[in-house]
Amino acid sequence: MLGRTRDAVSAQNAAAGTDGPARDFEPGMSLVTKLLLYCLVTVLCAVMVAGTTIWSSFAFSDALGDVSAVANSIGEAAARGEDTAALTAQLADAEQSAMAAVVRTRWNVAIAVLVACVFIMTPMGIIIVGVRRGISEINASLTAVAHGDLTRVPTVASRDEMGQMAHSLQETLASLAHTMRQVSGSARRVNAAAAGLGTISADVSAAAHETAAQLQKADEASDIAATSGANAARAVEEMEQSMRRISQASTASSDVTDAA
Repeated sequence: MLGRTRDAVSAQNAAAGTDGPARDFEPGMSLVTKLLLYCLVTVLCAVMVAGTTIWSSFAFSDALGDVSAVANSIGEAAARGEDTAALTAQLADAEQSAMAAVVRTRWNVAIAVLVACVFIMTPMGIIIVGVRRGISEINASLTAVAHGDLTRVPTVASRDEMGQMAHSLQETLASLAHTMRQVSGSARRVNAAAAGLGTISADVSAAAHETAAQLQKADEASDIAATSGANAARAVEEMEQSMRRISQASTASSDVTDAA
């Protein structure tokens, strides 16, 4: 697995033409700043909803005031015995205006709440998706590293803390890849040196065997020489004994001749 990792990393870096990230990391808006802006947007949306509700309630209160005023006028006119037909028509118009104000209030509040939800949920969704995507990329890269794969580089486009973390991990993987290439080169050199030592060891072993054979032959020759020397000594001794016998025989012969 380690060899495959070294080969894969070497191939990737050779294709990229670099040992590390192509460019330096440029920090952007941090997560803290994004959250503060999100809180500010939330407050503004709450103020908008509250203002819309208050403005609509004022309009509804005015419509109710008109209805109440027309109703009081009808009561006063009826008490004086005057004709209330025109006031009754005004009361109907005031009631319709009040109902329209109620409908407008509902729609205004609903639209304000909807706009507030859009302005609140959209930034929050963007922040959550960005953080989740960054965490997923970094987790996938670390999982690949745990299995011996250094080619899984995290890709995070954001320039906040998540992007900075991903960039740091990219630099770490590039450094590990460079170290693995150095280790691979050293291993190849060590293998070559070991092969050379093996050849030298084989030559030394062959020379030792040849020397042992020569020593054995020399020992055998020494044994043969020692045996030949012993045989020569026995022959010389036998010759000396023969010469002594001949001398003794000659002496005896001389004695017999002198006696005759």
